[in-house]
Amino acid sequence: MYIIPMTPAGALVRRYPAERVERTNAPRFVELLTAPLEKRTLFRLIPHVPAPPEDFSQVPEDYGLNLIEYQEYEVEAMTFYCNSIAWDGDPATRDETGDGTKENPWRNVNYALERLQTSLDCSQDSMCCRPIYQLRIKGTINYTVGKQNRRDWHQGYGRLILDVWQEEETDPDKWEVANATVDFAGVTSFAGTYLYNCYVHDLEFAPKTSYYEAMCYGIYFRDDTYTYPSALHGCRISNLHTYDRREICGILMATSATADVNPEFSFMVYDCHASNLTSECDAYGMWLTPSRSNDYPVLVLDCSVKNVKSFGTYEAITSDAYGMIVSSGTTFSPSYFFRCKVSDITAQEEALGFDGEYGLGGVEIYMADCHVENISAFDNLRRFRTYGFFLMNPHLYHCSVTNISGFSSIGFELQGRKGGTGESADTGAGGEVYYCQASEISAIDGAYGMDADYLTVYGFECSAVSSSESVVYGIRGNYCFLISCRTVELSSARYGLYGIYAGSYTQLYDCSVEDCLTDADLTEVTNAYVYVYGFYLYGRNSMAYDCHVSNIQSIIHSSNRNYVYGASVSSNSGWQGGSITAIKAETKNNDSGAYAGAWGLHLGFYGVLQWEDAQLPTVAVSDVTATARCGRPSGEDARWGETEYACEIFGVNNRPEYWDKCFRGCKGQERSYNKWDGYQEYDSCKED
Repeated sequence: MYIIPMTPAGALVRRYPAERVERTNAPRFVELLTAPLEKRTLFRLIPHVPAPPEDFSQVPEDYGLNLIEYQEYEVEAMTFYCNSIAWDGDPATRDETGDGTKENPWRNVNYALERLQTSLDCSQDSMCCRPIYQLRIKGTINYTVGKQNRRDWHQGYGRLILDVWQEEETDPDKWEVANATVDFAGVTSFAGTYLYNCYVHDLEFAPKTSYYEAMCYGIYFRDDTYTYPSALHGCRISNLHTYDRREICGILMATSATADVNPEFSFMVYDCHASNLTSECDAYGMWLTPSRSNDYPVLVLDCSVKNVKSFGTYEAITSDAYGMIVSSGTTFSPSYFFRCKVSDITAQEEALGFDGEYGLGGVEIYMADCHVENISAFDNLRRFRTYGFFLMNPHLYHCSVTNISGFSSIGFELQGRKGGTGESADTGAGGEVYYCQASEISAIDGAYGMDADYLTVYGFECSAVSSSESVVYGIRGNYCFLISCRTVELSSARYGLYGIYAGSYTQLYDCSVEDCLTDADLTEVTNAYVYVYGFYLYGRNSMAYDCHVSNIQSIIHSSNRNYVYGASVSSNSGWQGGSITAIKAETKNNDSGAYAGAWGLHLGFYGVLQWEDAQLPTVAVSDVTATARCGRPSGEDARWGETEYACEIFGVNNRPEYWDKCFRGCKGQERSYNKWDGYQEYDSCKED
């Protein structure tokens, strides 16, 4: 070891006589640990934000699939060793033997960390060339590694490495914290540290003694001061369970530093996995809360969360389950996730795959090749939702959601940043979504493939979205660009569906809706209406170009009214080009009446007409049919009444005399029956 004379403040002691040094009330020397240098590799993650496409007709299929680059670099580190033995947690029985050499290693990880912390502090304050320290670990670790006080932590200043001590290939390739009773974490209170190959599993958490002990962790990193780089590499968390209103989190990395942020600060997580986490209350796979700054990133690569469950009781405060969550109270650094997966998340209340909604002021979240599957939440009394992605200011590339279910389910809930004053109508201003997919989204109440605001959405595919008791939305967008999006195989057992719902200031290009069906039995429901839309343009200044609708059907079994629209356009919005075909409404009723109405293109009160030009949209409409079947009164022949008709687009080339002449954009008929008037048939549109 080196012996460096220092003052309590960390300054070098001048060569005063001994009696003057003693009068400073300071130790004559401070020991700085040294060890042989060992070459090893560290890693860093480099983000690459894709440049905006120059031409939307030629967006490459691999767009965004190089979001994070993995790099290795070589360093020389003073290497120390610890062969830990079992410990009961009593400070009086802690083994403090050894000197950290390979021949005489330390016997307790926490004692080794305390020795290294002194040297790290001294070298940080007094040396211009600061060494890197590495601790190699093996043995039995049946106690918490780190400090027990949540407000105190080991500060590695970006120069401390913890890794496995593996001398032979047959030796374990990980160091484990396992089969122990701990207060609140397996590995806790580290900052500015590189943690390699740490496995935390099968822990029992001691009963809490205060309100502040509600959270339990596998790995807990915390830094409220210097914010130096911290990294996890090849770590595993599994089989952690909490009760007695305690929440569980597999991995937490957090900082709340607001000043003097190191320009190299980042949280990096590579090849880390959390699985089999359960809690009576909330459960989290990974939770990252980075710096309140706009420049220092969170980077997550090749990580996964699997089998997280909040089983809940009604006595528990909340019972939500999250896969990966990134959040902070104010604006903070951008976050990048690449090749990550969340699966098998189950909640008594809300369940979320990727969550980046809470408190996200100005952060940008980038995700590429990230996937969510098998998410469920079900509580009939509280009626909470299930989400695949729940993000603000997102940038998503090649992400997917598969098989989520609950009382209400949403594949992608995405909120872009709204434009500033005077720019609130800027379509797609706040984020982007490229080549993403949602499938097998089911719910009792509302089901959505995507619900988006202020985004550019390209190549999104939505399929197999269904609801048993409410309305279904394939894509619902406001202030968006929707380009080459496709919705297919939506189904509803009640009240209808929307293939693509476009609110205000939404532009659609080359989008399609296909093979959607409502098959509803409403015999026990009175005064109900079923509405089925391929496209629904509602609001102001929305427009569809070269969009296509095919095979949209609604079949109901009751006297309730049944409306089917290939496309419905209203409120100063418009439609140009494209095609609408195979639109079918069918109503079957054994009682006194039935109604079915079908329209290829339905124009609202103002419609698409530019009154100066008096031009109707150019669109090919074909095969629009409606069938109404109703039974005769009791005692008569149970013969069905039936009619079918096809709709045609109005051929108006001059300014119309009356607005209501274009209230509906196609001809149609209605059929009904009652015992006083008999069968009734009449046009639902005015003649030319």
